[in-house]
Amino acid sequence: MPPGPEVDTPSGRVRGAHLDGVARFFGLPYATAGRFRRPEPVPGWTGTRDASAYGPAAPQVPTMLEKLLSGEDLPRDEAGCLTVNVWTPACDDGARPVLVWIHGGAFATGTGRSHWYDGTRLARDGDVVVVTLNYRLGVLGFSHGVTPGSGNLGLLDQVEALRWVRHHIACFGGDPGCVTVFGESAGGSSVAALLAVPESEGLFHRAVAQSPSLTQLRTAARGAEATAALVAELGLASADPDALAAVDLDALIERQGRLLTDTPAGVTAASPTADGVVLPADLPSLRDAAAARRVPLLLGTTRDEMALFSAFDPKHHALDERALEPIARRTFGEGAPAALAAYREVRPGAAPPELATAIATDATFRLPAVRLAEARAERGNETWMYWFTWPTPAFGGVLGACHGIEIPFVFANLDKPGVDLFLGTGPERQDLADVVSATWVTFARQGACPWPSYTAAHRTVLRLDAEREVLDDPEGATRRVWEPVATWP
Repeated sequence: MPPGPEVDTPSGRVRGAHLDGVARFFGLPYATAGRFRRPEPVPGWTGTRDASAYGPAAPQVPTMLEKLLSGEDLPRDEAGCLTVNVWTPACDDGARPVLVWIHGGAFATGTGRSHWYDGTRLARDGDVVVVTLNYRLGVLGFSHGVTPGSGNLGLLDQVEALRWVRHHIACFGGDPGCVTVFGESAGGSSVAALLAVPESEGLFHRAVAQSPSLTQLRTAARGAEATAALVAELGLASADPDALAAVDLDALIERQGRLLTDTPAGVTAASPTADGVVLPADLPSLRDAAAARRVPLLLGTTRDEMALFSAFDPKHHALDERALEPIARRTFGEGAPAALAAYREVRPGAAPPELATAIATDATFRLPAVRLAEARAERGNETWMYWFTWPTPAFGGVLGACHGIEIPFVFANLDKPGVDLFLGTGPERQDLADVVSATWVTFARQGACPWPSYTAAHRTVLRLDAEREVLDDPEGATRRVWEPVATWP
């Protein structure tokens, strides 16, 4: 086997590997951090560092979905997890656009090493540099009130990774002045939060938020409540950083698991916090700061986001008309009959479980994204919206166009382990992948999309399916019934 490519970087010399016409450099450390402490740039090294293998994941309890995405059990390392992976067509002076991926996983699981996030095809076919990263997760990354900014350490890790990109990426053929940050779910929510982080100013120049879980962004009061619950679980007297630093890692992650499974509070047990230190001090100010950042944004959701979480739940499939009505009343109050009529109008023939999924999808993903786009449009900052509606035939079609379905299309990774199980094997997939990945690359290169940006007057959206079309206000009837309802923030 020929020797791998070697590159001199500001941190030291590294040796990667070649595969399928792309140079790969994995497990490159971008920061170091003590428990509940801010990240610091990693010291340099002498000699040549091997970068042919991924680094360890952030400490977590992987879900079955994470095992499917990674294809293996994840080695974890609290001290050594802050690494990046780089794919590039050539380590030259090509000054290519750079795409930096932030993985999802509800801020509690995930890693940049997933097969689904392999950047080979995106880098080779798009002539771009792709970077994926790890950041601290769960209570290690998002425990408000332990140290200043400790409720957003995972976000500060992402900022430090972007600083690494600014100082290092030219060595790998990338342009530090043309950086796109993109992510899905918690990664998409991270992108939205980064737009509101003053320390990220100038570190990226375009942003893509795929199905951002904006409702996970929490108040300082909720952050303090979650930290108090963690302290109680551990039997400590207070959130003293030294006492928490002394807790055995396995014990800490075990207690974290209990907090995260406390439904519904678990979704905000460890997530970015409006703390007035790293982020603005309240959620409306956070949204306004994200709306005010003059960075082009590509933003979208899938048609059936919540089907990923409800499709295999027998209780959900047992919902009937009598059960659907109180669900609608809890959300829409006296407007419940009109809301249900609107959902039946846009989803003709849908059974009660499908309608419940549609309502939950809009509450959790679609409407918060729309309201961010509206806020940006009010300030004259362009946002291009997409709507991914291609339904997977897998599992008899029960997943529809569910949460996360667009990821293999964005990376054009249709042949990776687990993708067929999720997407089936239909021939139309490749054409859609070509279109989606090319759209993301074009946005990264140009900072604009070929359809009109989102405005309150037209609400233009690109629908991504086996056939693509540009629509104004798709499913507008259901959007309108949410106008008097508080969603995010």
